[in-house]
Amino acid sequence: ALAQEPAMTVFKFSDRRGREGNSDPYRVGTTYIEDLFPQPLRTSIPWQDTLVRGLAEAFKEEGIIVKMAEASEFGYGVVWDTPLALAGDVLDFSTEARFWTSAHVRATIRVLDRQGTVLLEKTIERRARRSNYGFKSSRETHESAIQEALEGVLRDVARDVDIRTIVLTRR
Repeated sequence: ALAQEPAMTVFKFSDRRGREGNSDPYRVGTTYIEDLFPQPLRTSIPWQDTLVRGLAEAFKEEGIIVKMAEASEFGYGVVWDTPLALAGDVLDFSTEARFWTSAHVRATIRVLDRQGTVLLEKTIERRARRSNYGFKSSRETHESAIQEALEGVLRDVARDVDIRTIVLTRR
């Protein structure tokens, strides 16, 4: 059987988190230790790369092959060789702990055609929350919360009826 051609190129999403991430692609949140001093939480690889790879995998699980463009964000003059592009802005990608450990992933998603026309724009978000027994939080608690929120967004994007309709009719 012939390999299926990629239907879409997934670009690195723009970081629009404002002060939340301080333009640090490794920072995903803050924890407040027992003395209440905020401590930044960081990942070992940039969250934007995790997002692109996760979207590619989520689409693959839904039967849609995509190409990853991890090296660049979508912008003026960017070219791609698939019928569509998926790009967007991440507005929230964070976890924090106070009385609860909570995570929030929110992104504006754009599907574009080869001419750069936006065919669809929508915001997709997920939250997750964990209890902090005794007001103590662990790295594992943060990781499980942000992972749950991220997996929810990835699944929601790949299964979104509007996105799937555009992808399946523009191959």
